[in-house]
Amino acid sequence: MAALNLKLVIVGDGGVGKSCLLITYKTESFPDLRSASDVCRCCVRCVSWQEGQQVATSLNLPYHETSSLKQVGLKELMNHAVQLGSQSVRRQKKGGSIGKWVPSWLKGKKSNSLPPPPVMPPAGQAPWIEIETSTIADHMTQLLKSGDYSDVTFVVEGSHHVPAHKLVLCSASEFFQNLFGVQSSNKKDKSSKSTPNFAAGCAGVAGIEEGTSGTVVTLRDDISLEVFTHVLEFLYSGLPVLTEAPTEEKLTRLTAAAELFHLPYLSQVCDNIIRKEEFLNPSIGTYLNDTTGQKIKELFFNKSELSDISFIVQGTTVHAHKAILTSRSEVMGVMFGGSFSESSSSKVPVTGPTTDVFLALLEYLYTDNAPIEDVGPLDILPLADQYGQTRLISMCELYMTKDVDRDTGESIEKSSTDVIGLLVMAQMHNAPQLSSWCLHFISTNYTAISKRPEFSLLQGENLKHVEEHQWPPVSYLKQVEEYEAMLKEKGHNTDKCVVM
Repeated sequence: MAALNLKLVIVGDGGVGKSCLLITYKTESFPDLRSASDVCRCCVRCVSWQEGQQVATSLNLPYHETSSLKQVGLKELMNHAVQLGSQSVRRQKKGGSIGKWVPSWLKGKKSNSLPPPPVMPPAGQAPWIEIETSTIADHMTQLLKSGDYSDVTFVVEGSHHVPAHKLVLCSASEFFQNLFGVQSSNKKDKSSKSTPNFAAGCAGVAGIEEGTSGTVVTLRDDISLEVFTHVLEFLYSGLPVLTEAPTEEKLTRLTAAAELFHLPYLSQVCDNIIRKEEFLNPSIGTYLNDTTGQKIKELFFNKSELSDISFIVQGTTVHAHKAILTSRSEVMGVMFGGSFSESSSSKVPVTGPTTDVFLALLEYLYTDNAPIEDVGPLDILPLADQYGQTRLISMCELYMTKDVDRDTGESIEKSSTDVIGLLVMAQMHNAPQLSSWCLHFISTNYTAISKRPEFSLLQGENLKHVEEHQWPPVSYLKQVEEYEAMLKEKGHNTDKCVVM
């Protein structure tokens, strides 16, 4: 078959993106736009799908939606343009006419050719579920500043008393594990606590004794309050809080303290600042928060070691530590620090959640992670809402959307997943991302979900939203009806017609 020479002309006002479309189609890369580009200056608003379809229908033309920026629909557009151009050339040769072919809608004559079928608009992307940024480092820093529920006091420069928390120090540093005689379960059988002996051989510690309100550790006189405060900040949050550009002398003193307390990562942080590579430090902080979380789970999570509060859940005793609970949850802070009965009790009964679900919440408070997949996001979400854990809620939201996608992969209508019930639950327990996702899922799968028995439970604003955003839209379905009626009128078999 002989090749056809086609000339395709793109028509449009200045700044609508004609050149961008051609360049992207040819190079598969969106061009860089200069700041003074017509596209940048002339884009007042987006043209909606309905407006584009209306213009195309009025001119009896096919309608395509593309995106040069996202490289979506370009190939389909060009293939269709080539197909129409080829038909035009063949029609011209068959009629023996010369000159350019003029479409029937310009001639004002009745054409026997069929108009293009309605184009189904895109369903749109589901809302993106975002996990909140971790705030555990901020919470630990605030715990250090407040000194609430401290069980150790450091005497610095002979007169300054700095409160701290053994469970945080031991989780962040093996040095303090040895100093306070806290050992992991796999080491307890091999050796006994030897706090005095270890303290005697520690160059940074002048003495350690048990006081009426906890342990008192006296530091060597040449360790300044400023330097030791930065050491504690590092242990609690993963990074020292250096608000101003520190001098090299200050960093040298902090490095010396890091060596005294066996903190190699603190030395690395100081070295990065000296070498003007402090951009590397946030990753160190994140890593240390993770490792400290793993260690605190190993040493203290649901263990009696240093525990000062217990929960009774389904008859099971769950050990905990007020310092962690109150710093991570405002609800628990009020519960233990206010006029509630829990503030004066060492054992708190918990009704509602199972032991596994309550432990999942506590594990999140201690480590910033939770066994969501093992326990189940549906069970964790209400408890996360009850204790004000919005980041944990966002983690549950993500797991739930993945579960719905997996469970409805083969059939939405026959799936055991109740998305409408999930929507109601999301709105009841302050999960806005899950709520938006469910509304989008119901709207874009309207036909299948409307056949499910729980569809009658969709009411009020939820029903209004779904009806307004259902896909395919009512306007498209009406166009399909009109198109099929027109085909029947012209004697075409609609059974063989496929409308996209």
